[in-house]
Amino acid sequence: EITSSMQQSEASNNILSWESIKMTNIGLDVNLLNNRLSLTADYFIKNTDDILLKVKLPDVLGVSEPYQNAGKVQNKGWEIALAWQDKIGKDFTYGVNVTFSDVKNKVVSVGNTADDFSSDRIRAVGYPIDAFWGYKSDGLYTVDDFDYDIATNTYTPKATTPIIEEYRTKVQPGDIKYVDIDGDGKITPTEDRCYIGSAIPRYNYTIGLNAAWRGIDFSLFLQGVGKCDGYIGGMGRHAFTELANYPQKAHLDRWTWENQNPHASYPRFTYDETYNRDEFSSFWLEDASYLRVKNLQVGYTVPRKGIISKMHIENLRIYFSGENLWTFTDFFSSYDPEIPVSSGGYYPITASYSLGLSITFK
Repeated sequence: EITSSMQQSEASNNILSWESIKMTNIGLDVNLLNNRLSLTADYFIKNTDDILLKVKLPDVLGVSEPYQNAGKVQNKGWEIALAWQDKIGKDFTYGVNVTFSDVKNKVVSVGNTADDFSSDRIRAVGYPIDAFWGYKSDGLYTVDDFDYDIATNTYTPKATTPIIEEYRTKVQPGDIKYVDIDGDGKITPTEDRCYIGSAIPRYNYTIGLNAAWRGIDFSLFLQGVGKCDGYIGGMGRHAFTELANYPQKAHLDRWTWENQNPHASYPRFTYDETYNRDEFSSFWLEDASYLRVKNLQVGYTVPRKGIISKMHIENLRIYFSGENLWTFTDFFSSYDPEIPVSSGGYYPITASYSLGLSITFK
């Protein structure tokens, strides 16, 4: 006879609470030149406590650990906003609005657990949340890093060439070259991996422009990020190994015996070797800073006279509007820098165009 049963595999915690936030803010608001110029400046420190973490408990507990309010994170930053509104003559008005901000994120506490540096994205005290952790890349190995045996036509790494030991018999010119951080002549995961970047955007900015002249109006809104590290992995980056589609030009920029470019976008092409792809390094990180034209609008308001007035029309405006028109970035081709970490499995941002007519009657 089959008897069904139930067991508790995870300990419960009936004293969980919401995260708590302590915010310190210093601000300045200034209006000058008859309010034509305005300035707003803020400096803030945001401490978030009681973040949910699984804190290690003694193994004799017999079940997995419950979540506890143990983590702490700090965001420290500033923001400046400038605006100028003015007119030239009787008919021309214009305005400029600029904002610029920055925030530094770091983990303050992970409870009584140890920092975990075992993966490519870490959550450790003193570093940003999900910081990139891996090897620093120094381009690609060249033939100068190897001894050449003309009899067997083979390349063997020089004794002074730092290489991950388990790959020493497989690494060849054109493979990714890693930096020996501790200078011991070899590459090891415990001593030579380090903080190599963060996907949390820095130096966010916006620019807004507007102008009007005799019924014609114009507005433009730009948005951008000055510093961000992006990472495209899996099928989004390694097309030949994971059968994904990717712009052909990137695969053409690959190290080959003909060009031997030590700064190529891709290392040499190999079959069934994981050295270049699976050892996470700064080689695969991209500059995800960008400038995007978020909105552009041009309109014309027809004067209230003649047939417009006779039809009791209060306002008649014809306009063209565009959203997400252009993006200027060095980030990996065809991907959205606003999503700096992915394997390419999302819909790309789309541009939209609108032509409209707005009518208001009395």
